[in-house]
Amino acid sequence: MLRELGAKVIDADQLAREIVQPGQEAWKEIVEAFGKEILRQDQSINREKLRRIVFQDEKARKRLEAITHP
Repeated sequence: MLRELGAKVIDADQLAREIVQPGQEAWKEIVEAFGKEILRQDQSINREKLRRIVFQDEKARKRLEAITHP
């Protein structure tokens, strides 16, 4: 609706996916913080593995948030 009225709309989910693509700075920090075990063969982050880690450990969740929401 806002877009139809001429407002600039930002897709935060899309931006979040872009910053964790292989080679991006946030990707590097996440791999450094959580290890290569969270990577798929194509070097993308296995979101399910990362999700399990951060939902079981408050400190890990805060670390991920500090990387992705500085």
